[in-house]
Amino acid sequence: MTGLELLDALRQLAPALPVVVVTAHAPAGAIAALLSHADEYLEKPLRVAQLIATATALIARGRAGLQG
Repeated sequence: MTGLELLDALRQLAPALPVVVVTAHAPAGAIAALLSHADEYLEKPLRVAQLIATATALIARGRAGLQG
């Protein structure tokens, strides 16, 4: 199973689940494809502050969606 296939499966099982893709090497076209399935995209090397900020933003978006 490829990463995109996994993302598709996740979307079918849990469409509202926030997904962040982390990769070391992705050409520009791949990034667009990933973002069509994922909520965010982060490149390695990953900075801890960046990961925390991304997770916090996705959680806030999820909570806002539950309230509205």
